[in-house]
Amino acid sequence: MAERSTSRVIDDKNRTVVFLRGVAALWVVVAHCAIWGGYKYWIPDPKVAVDIFMMISGYLMMWTADNLHRDEPLTNMRSWKTFYVRRYFRISPVYYVALACVVILGDFVIAGKKSFAVMNHNPYLGELITDHSPLNIFYHLTYIHGLIPDKASSTRLPDWSLSLEMQFYLIFPLIYGYLRKFKTSMNLVLFTICIIAVSFASKLLVIPYFTEVSPIIYQLPFFLLGILVQYLSTTQNTTMRRTTLLLIGLIGIYSIVIKIPQNVFLVLASGLLLLSTISQDQLEDNKWRKPRRFQDWLFGHKVFDFLSDVSYPVYLFHGFFLSIVGSRIEQWLYSLGFGSSISVTIIALIVIPLTYLTAVFVNRFIERPGIKLGKTVIKRMKSGWS
Repeated sequence: MAERSTSRVIDDKNRTVVFLRGVAALWVVVAHCAIWGGYKYWIPDPKVAVDIFMMISGYLMMWTADNLHRDEPLTNMRSWKTFYVRRYFRISPVYYVALACVVILGDFVIAGKKSFAVMNHNPYLGELITDHSPLNIFYHLTYIHGLIPDKASSTRLPDWSLSLEMQFYLIFPLIYGYLRKFKTSMNLVLFTICIIAVSFASKLLVIPYFTEVSPIIYQLPFFLLGILVQYLSTTQNTTMRRTTLLLIGLIGIYSIVIKIPQNVFLVLASGLLLLSTISQDQLEDNKWRKPRRFQDWLFGHKVFDFLSDVSYPVYLFHGFFLSIVGSRIEQWLYSLGFGSSISVTIIALIVIPLTYLTAVFVNRFIERPGIKLGKTVIKRMKSGWS
């Protein structure tokens, strides 16, 4: 399967990507258990984990485009079809199953979140918009919900980020073509500054009208961060490398200023990626051998392979178990007089295994076959061209 083999090459080369992807998904689950369960102390915002997903996506798209450039150059519009088909079948099969589940189980999910809202005095959970009308489901099936202010988060799934992801895929061939054609420091600086400026303007003029931060014009700098990390690892020009490094730092600072100070985690994550994406030529130098060996030792455990492989279904399906099972656990524990800290711990110990067991099943019987189907479609497309 093309997607799996490509992913495995990335995994073998860059253990940090595997680590970040797996831990970010687990981070979202644990943080939601804590927030919904009424934990009163500071926890890392799960939206920062989504920022890390965006950065990883930018990095992986750039890595894949570079490695497929000979056979499927994105500088040629004919290759865009294969790119879009590959990304569609990577995202859609699992998402459509989750969307069907939330429609079928919608009443239970809504009741669970409202129960959390009442028990923990969290009106946000109880007031979330829920719309399972045919028109809204159509918006989600076509991924345009993230461009509609009151529909960005309207199914009780965390699917606003999937619309955002698809928006990024739509424009990525243009970004890739620009970066390959205009290889000068000045063009790269102007490109980055324009994206940051548009993002900042959208923060003031657009985002206040959205239920989630789902428009690509706001989030593009965080995808660009990953793109630039991969770009840094491939360019051999010293001036371009220095410029790219400075722009990575600029976006890191922007992420802290425009969002919340917790985004320092995003900056640290980008530093890990930066360390792990040093070009192979540089790795021949003795001064880079120890960092690379340390990275392999630290992130080379199979547990991170597992967490990474099932990260996507974990992200989409954890809310079902948290809202339906977790809310009932908390009701029972509260009736016995337990506080929020104990309740959250027990909820997490039950919800996390249930989520990962389900994710293993979804990964094996939906996600992987969906990727394989995409490969088959692309093969037939190419045979039709020849």
